[in-house]
Amino acid sequence: MTRQFRASAEKYEYFESDCSLPGEHDPEWVLRAAHAEQRAQPVEDPLPGRELVFDLYKDDKTDKIFIPHFFKQLFESGIRRDDPRLAKVFERVRVMEKLDVDNPFESDHLYLDKETFKECVGSSIGVIAKALKRQLVIPDWTAFCKTMGDIFEQVRPAHAGSVATYIPQLARTDPGYWAMSICTVDGQRKSFGDSNQPFCLQSVSKPFTYAMVHSELGADELHSYVGQEPSGRLFNDICLDHDKKPHNPLINAGAIIVSSLALQQFKKFGSSSGVIGFNNAVFLSERETADRNYALSYYMREHKM
Repeated sequence: MTRQFRASAEKYEYFESDCSLPGEHDPEWVLRAAHAEQRAQPVEDPLPGRELVFDLYKDDKTDKIFIPHFFKQLFESGIRRDDPRLAKVFERVRVMEKLDVDNPFESDHLYLDKETFKECVGSSIGVIAKALKRQLVIPDWTAFCKTMGDIFEQVRPAHAGSVATYIPQLARTDPGYWAMSICTVDGQRKSFGDSNQPFCLQSVSKPFTYAMVHSELGADELHSYVGQEPSGRLFNDICLDHDKKPHNPLINAGAIIVSSLALQQFKKFGSSSGVIGFNNAVFLSERETADRNYALSYYMREHKM
């Protein structure tokens, strides 16, 4: 018995025959046959997790998935509504179902069949499945948040210390503000207290700026401008290492260099979820008291940094 094929306008068909076709021993003919056989095989879902998640959360009566309940389960794992990894999912649901609301989890009567759900979820199924299966770094997010909330309230009565005064504008900050925000390596997030109150990052911005530039330029290029060792000096000391570079990105000299490399990356960072702004009053106040940072900049320019 010899496996042969015949081509029609619509498809390739296979049949068994006792005879041989004239070209079946031709290499090109064999290659065409192999390609046709591959096309005849069932196509596997490139993202199989989508069907599994759908089957676990579908409504048995309708054989569809109730989107508000589905998202509720997702959010309880610590994934927030403004998570950029879910932005495309929300947009696909909104467009495909012709919804007027920006967030599909606000619709009370939204059900999706399997194929629509798979298309909407797309490549975001990785983080979704991991969250729903409680495989994120903190599996019991609800219990964790309760513990952190208790600690937050226990510390609230503490009023020792004072606000920063080295910059005049910072001295005007209300000392009564109290907030705490948590973000895990898997993107689970929770905030307490006055977390929506804008505040000035100051030197807290240094590790974020370093991480951003490190990701964009790579370690080799970045550290050709700034070192990565402790300086053993004050954070604003006017000094460089033996290679005439700032000792590391977390002292003022290093932060100035890293920021100069980050001008384009700031635009990307500012367009992510959350609110990142610019406080002109603090900037002007900083500028009036920045003699030492100006001196650092001129010192580094003298050494061709």
